[in-house]
Amino acid sequence: DLARQNQTQGRVKLIVEFQENGKIGLVFPLQTLPDGLTENCIYAARQIKFQPARKNGKPISTVKTITYDFSVF
Repeated sequence: DLARQNQTQGRVKLIVEFQENGKIGLVFPLQTLPDGLTENCIYAARQIKFQPARKNGKPISTVKTITYDFSVF
């Protein structure tokens, strides 16, 4: 609500570790926004459900960049 009231717009960019055990590991913000948007993005990233990447049939950990865009209409 605060971000909406302040008409905060922009992009939050996170580095996210997708672990071989199917859980989210490290979440590191590269690009942030105020008004709680970065914190909410980190929370959302930690809720991601996924199947681990595989190499030669075995699950492996990977690191990806995730972007959340915010705009006011």
